[in-house]
Amino acid sequence: MNRIASAVGVALVPLAVSAQGNLETPDISTYHTGIGFVSGWHCSARTIEVQIDSFPRITAGTGTSREDTRGVCGRADTGFGYTINYDDLPEGPHALTAFADGVAFASASFVTINLAKRTSPLAPRGGGFLFES
Repeated sequence: MNRIASAVGVALVPLAVSAQGNLETPDISTYHTGIGFVSGWHCSARTIEVQIDSFPRITAGTGTSREDTRGVCGRADTGFGYTINYDDLPEGPHALTAFADGVAFASASFVTINLAKRTSPLAPRGGGFLFES
């Protein structure tokens, strides 16, 4: 019955935050480059997967202690995380969806900027540090 209630709850709550879990990083509409972390928490999931755009889902580590979720979840081993190299993604906007036991429960949009591939901000053309002309 909990699975049915959870599925209904996900349908009624925006994907950015669900009553059973939360995707905390990446923040919605933020810029990322280099090595970063996808993280959050979920009360009941055995498996957390993250999917960026249409790339295959990746299994995140789970069971991290999160005392701040004890009041909501009744336990603290609810954290999840995945280390990511944002530079492996094409530059531009992306959508990330987090899945708990195969069911989407949170999402975020973000933008990648690959600073390692960019030229100096002093370059005359095509080399803006964060901005291009």
